[in-house]
Amino acid sequence: MIRKTGTDEYAGDSGIEDLLHLLDWELSNLLFNGLIGVSANPNLAYPILSEDQMYGETDAFLVTREKINSVVDHVHKIDKHLFYRQISFEPGQTPGKPELAMKEICPDCIILPVFGSRGVLWQEITSGLSSRGRLVFPQILNENMTLAITRTLGEFRWEMERTVRGRKWKDSSPPSLTSEYYLYLENYRKSPALTPDAKKGIDQQLLKYRKNLKDMFASDYSYWILFESSGKLRLNRVARDILNRYVPFSPQLRTELQKHPILKESMDSFEAKKRRLVSGIKKRYNPYFQAGNVPVEVLETIRFFEEM
Repeated sequence: MIRKTGTDEYAGDSGIEDLLHLLDWELSNLLFNGLIGVSANPNLAYPILSEDQMYGETDAFLVTREKINSVVDHVHKIDKHLFYRQISFEPGQTPGKPELAMKEICPDCIILPVFGSRGVLWQEITSGLSSRGRLVFPQILNENMTLAITRTLGEFRWEMERTVRGRKWKDSSPPSLTSEYYLYLENYRKSPALTPDAKKGIDQQLLKYRKNLKDMFASDYSYWILFESSGKLRLNRVARDILNRYVPFSPQLRTELQKHPILKESMDSFEAKKRRLVSGIKKRYNPYFQAGNVPVEVLETIRFFEEM
């Protein structure tokens, strides 16, 4: 499907042909590489459905828009700021002076008519930081659907942070989700906060995911969302602390988890951090309030931090 907006800049035949060639390339690239991406084993990636690929009722394997929306809504209730990102905008009150703000931008989900065993992040952005990303899922999914979709959202979380940080995604000043997670895996063997069993678990995780940080984070993210959010501990202390600070649960969940003896310290620590963040962000934007003309982007950013 081609979406057309505004006036036709390519009224001539040659322009239409160029667009059709571009569309053809885009579809061919997505179908071929997307098929490989959603297949756990590229050697078994082929666009042919066979009864040997499925066991049980077909409906259990069928990926639909409704099923994707159901899982995404569930994850979004836990990780309320999943689709927020830092963008730059130019307030009308101060022309020529860019300002930073948080904006919620949801990605597009594409269902490929193929068999696969996972979802895949195709693009975290399609052009600039304000553009939508793309998540790709197979029509027939031979994997736990909730887990597969949650992991894909974890990939999106990781790559979006890397894109926003750019070349400084590993730099610890200022600290960020990617820099802290990177340092955690670089230094875990020397960490006094980790038990020998926890370090052994990280060794196995590194081996399983071939030291791919994105896949490792997506795995930890899925445990954080699907298990730790209900008080079922699956992560080690350091990984839990990082996710608690950069992927906080909704306020309602945090209130419940404060009753958990192991999680109480982390939840209390985040509440103190939140108060400092809200105070700092209000001071940053105070000139707009004094002028009596506050940009919508500023109000949305303040609400973002207040609802953390």
